[in-house]
Amino acid sequence: MLCPAAAPGPPLSRPTVTSPRLPSSSLPLSSTIPPYATGPALILVGALMIENLLDIDWKDITQAVPAFITIAGIPLTYSIA
Repeated sequence: MLCPAAAPGPPLSRPTVTSPRLPSSSLPLSSTIPPYATGPALILVGALMIENLLDIDWKDITQAVPAFITIAGIPLTYSIA
């Protein structure tokens, strides 16, 4: 037996989804640090990275060439990845 056709009714409405308002205390912590305060931290990290250059055997070309390319690429690409 066939089902009788449903009577047309009001169109179904979708529930409205609103994003919750976040309090200002939940902003990222990095936005509270002023830009001029990051300079000393970057200098310290750079000094710690340069300290490892002493461990490279610069007379061995299989270590020296990749190390030099990596070291030269860091400031040119603005990335340490």
